[in-house]
Amino acid sequence: MTRSSALALVAVLFAACGGGGPSHVEFTEVVPSDVTVDGFVTSTGFVVQGERPLAGDDAIDQVARAFYRFPHPAFPAEAEVVRAILLIGQEGIRGAPYTDLGDAVIDHVDLGPGLDATDFDAAALTADFGVLSTTPAIEEKALDITALVLADLAAGRDRTDLRIRMATGSDADQAEDFTIWNDAPNSGVTGSAPRVRVTVRVPVP
Repeated sequence: MTRSSALALVAVLFAACGGGGPSHVEFTEVVPSDVTVDGFVTSTGFVVQGERPLAGDDAIDQVARAFYRFPHPAFPAEAEVVRAILLIGQEGIRGAPYTDLGDAVIDHVDLGPGLDATDFDAAALTADFGVLSTTPAIEEKALDITALVLADLAAGRDRTDLRIRMATGSDADQAEDFTIWNDAPNSGVTGSAPRVRVTVRVPVP
């Protein structure tokens, strides 16, 4: 249920019940990633934006990590975030990243004004928060990041920033092993841009 339909339902229920009715209503908003920030950073200091983010290592054992920013919507002050689900498409792989480098994991980070070379290895707010993917299947991957969104809101941050990396940075085999993730301009074969589906509960007056 969208915010507008939720508020319309509140009005209908309130009128139908003569002022009685439910104590709250829930609605869901889809939050796209910020294309001006999304990208990947390599262990040698290259910052790449405007292309599909990569995570893994290449033929010279240069490690890449993917980054995304999800701005928070302007929810009503009394709203309570009850669920936030990250959805990102794995668009492709090179080599055998899941065999050689392990799972694709999520770090909760704070990128500050934007993406730069220092973000590759910057200390995480929460390292190894969760596993985004364990397989090379070309599909949309999902992870519950409710705790991260709540932590950002509590800290006064107006966005949630994420880093995707492989569990092992490089296997030093001088062969490409990386995962390819989608971004908003390049939704690719999974057909949907990166997004967070946020469900919010609002009390009924």
